[in-house]
Amino acid sequence: MLNHRQPISNREARPSRQRGIVLMLAIVVLVIMSLAAVGLMRSMLSSNKVAGNLAFQQSAIQSADLGIETAVAWLEQNNIATNLHNNIIIAAGQPVGYLALRQDPAAGQSWETFWTTVLVPSNTVNVLAADAAGNTVSFVIQRLCNGQGAPTSGIGCEAAPASNVGEGRSQRVNSGTPTSIPNQRYYRITARVAGPRNTIGFVQAVVAL
Repeated sequence: MLNHRQPISNREARPSRQRGIVLMLAIVVLVIMSLAAVGLMRSMLSSNKVAGNLAFQQSAIQSADLGIETAVAWLEQNNIATNLHNNIIIAAGQPVGYLALRQDPAAGQSWETFWTTVLVPSNTVNVLAADAAGNTVSFVIQRLCNGQGAPTSGIGCEAAPASNVGEGRSQRVNSGTPTSIPNQRYYRITARVAGPRNTIGFVQAVVAL
């Protein structure tokens, strides 16, 4: 019996070549998908970092507000007679953080440098206990005057202008004569927040009493 061998035609050889092309395309697509996945992961990490930083910033601002409120409460309690005419550095063995005169950083000096080199060494900083978020708040109250003493002694203090008669802010005595409201004094509260990841922030507020 004779064996008849049929020659392999070109049509039968094409599928192997097509399988090679599909493999190359699959590798290219896999590389592209891997690069896209890496880019997506980097984008997600960056977004998480930004969200984390915003959360730390919001937490620091809230802690600073607590420091401001603590300072305002202290001012309201001690705004009696001549209590606020002079510096109050230490009370009951603890720093109070009140200065009856204004101090500002030197030209070109940052508040952080001024805080650490001037205010902290002079024990004029009131440091609060760290909160649950890990933020430590310290503050200084400064009366906006050029020196210590009574505001009427000519030392020069920032003050609200006296109200004039007819402006709706005057008071009347028993005789019915309009009188001006006494000038309020301005106090600047500077709160420093030291939080996690070595974050430092400053918040200032000016109150009138």
